[in-house]
Amino acid sequence: MVGKVAGLGLDIVSKFIRNFSSKATSGGKELKCLTDAVKNGDYMAVEKIIVEQDPYEVRRVTMPSVTTREEPNMIASTSDSRLIGCLCEPEADVINWMEISKGKPTKCYCGHWFKLVDFEDYLASSNKS
Repeated sequence: MVGKVAGLGLDIVSKFIRNFSSKATSGGKELKCLTDAVKNGDYMAVEKIIVEQDPYEVRRVTMPSVTTREEPNMIASTSDSRLIGCLCEPEADVINWMEISKGKPTKCYCGHWFKLVDFEDYLASSNKS
């Protein structure tokens, strides 16, 4: 789209680009759904499918009332580190942001523990529950 700025006589070129993907692909084959990606062990596709459903990852996760260093809240990721937010209290209006690293439990100011793990570990721990 090309247009003129009113009164200045300047040509402005604006490009509208929107990337859209309706299905995640893995190695040239289409994955029908999240369960196919999990069964195939393609956790990069799992993460992509999840991010497409919640692009800013703002969904709330219900945490257990008590977490410890030995039993922290598990956060699944293919990255080595991740930025997460903890509300600390139900009526809190400020989010406590912290960076967590893979394999190392991190404690929030409110006392909750978080640990970044691979999808395999996350799925194994959720199947135990």
